[in-house]
Amino acid sequence: ASPPSAPSVVTTSAAATAMASPALHPAIQPTLPSAETQRHVSEARAAVVASIGNMLDSELQSRAGILHSNAAALEKQERDVLRATDGLRKETAKLKAEADKAARKVKELGNVQNWAEVLERGFLVLEETVRLANGGEDSDDAGSQCSCSCSECGSESDMDVEEGEGSDGGNGNAGNGAENGAERRMDVDAMSDASRSLMDLDSSTGTGRAKGSETASIST
Repeated sequence: ASPPSAPSVVTTSAAATAMASPALHPAIQPTLPSAETQRHVSEARAAVVASIGNMLDSELQSRAGILHSNAAALEKQERDVLRATDGLRKETAKLKAEADKAARKVKELGNVQNWAEVLERGFLVLEETVRLANGGEDSDDAGSQCSCSCSECGSESDMDVEEGEGSDGGNGNAGNGAENGAERRMDVDAMSDASRSLMDLDSSTGTGRAKGSETASIST
C-alpha cells in the first residue's frame, strides 16, 4: 500500500513552487530594446555630457584665464619689487656715503675750530707783543728827544749855572727813560719767547705749522 503514495507528494511540491515563483522573480520582457532605441539613448547621453562639459568648460576657461592674468600680474609686481629693492639698496649706499662724508667734515670742522682757538691765542700773544714793542719804541723816542733837548740845554748851560743845573736834571730823566726802554725790551723778548714756546707746544701735540697755516687759510 505504501509505494503508490510517493508520486502525489512530488506533484504537490512542484505545484507549490510554481505558484510562488512569479512573486519572487518578476517577469522578464519578452523582447530586448532595438538598435534604434539604443542609438537614441546613446545620443541623448552624449548630448547631456556635451552640454554639461560646455558649461563647465566655459566657466573653467574663464577662471583659468583669470588665474593666468593674475599670475602674470604677480610676476610683474615681483619684478617691480625687485627693481625697487635694488634702487633702495643703491640709495641706501649713497646716503651712507654722504653720511660718512658729512661726519668727516664735521670732524674736520671740529679740528678747524680747535686750531682757530689756538691761532687766536697765538694772535693775541703776538698782538700783545707788538703792542709792547710799539710802546717801548715810543718810550725810546721820548727818551731820545729828552736827551737831545737836554744836550742842547747842556750846551747852553755853560753860560749860566742855573741852566747847567737844569741840564743835569734833564740828563737824569733821559737815563731813567733809557732804563725803562731796556726793561720794556726785556719784557718784549720774554713775551716773544712765551709765544714761541706756545706755538712749539701746539706743534708738539701732533700737528705741524704747515697744517696750521692751511687751517688758518681755510678759516679765513
